[in-house]
Amino acid sequence: MLPSHMPQEAIERFLNAFIRASELQEVYFRWRPWLPDPHDEFVLELAVAAGCIPITTNNSRDFLPASQLGVRVMTPWELVSELNLTK
Repeated sequence: MLPSHMPQEAIERFLNAFIRASELQEVYFRWRPWLPDPHDEFVLELAVAAGCIPITTNNSRDFLPASQLGVRVMTPWELVSELNLTK
C-alpha cells in the first residue's frame, strides 16, 4: 500500500515504473490446495512459476507452508531492511 500523503504524480510514476519492470508469466502447474486462504494460492503459484522469491506480504502467517516449496516469505519491512533502504 502506498502512503496516502504521496502526491498523485509520484504514485503514477511509481506504478508506471512498476508496470514497465513487470513481465507476463504463464502458470502451468497448480499447487492447490497448499495455503489456508484459497485467494493466496494464485500468489504462490505465480511466485513458483516465475522464480520470484521472496513473496513480500503483510500476511506472512498464511504463507508459512510456502517454505516447503523453497519459497521465502517476508514482510515489506523485512524486505526494505534487507535491501538497506531504511537509511
